[in-house]
Amino acid sequence: MLLIQCKNWSKWKIDKKVLDKFDKDCKRYINYHKRQTAYKTIKKIFIVSNSNITQEALNKLFNITNNIQLIHLPFDETDK
Repeated sequence: MLLIQCKNWSKWKIDKKVLDKFDKDCKRYINYHKRQTAYKTIKKIFIVSNSNITQEALNKLFNITNNIQLIHLPFDETDK
């Protein structure tokens, strides 16, 4: 099961607060849907359009117990 959040932010930094909220939202979803998630492998993916991320947020990502994968998917202005 994949739990994904996408942020198309060009001006703001991704900080620990944003990742903490995503992590809490995932836990809340898993807890609320216990029957559906009980025997599933769950992967949390956070997708961002910029690579402006704070060191504190990177530390959270690399925390083994946290299990959030960060994907940087650049936004191309010509795609508008």
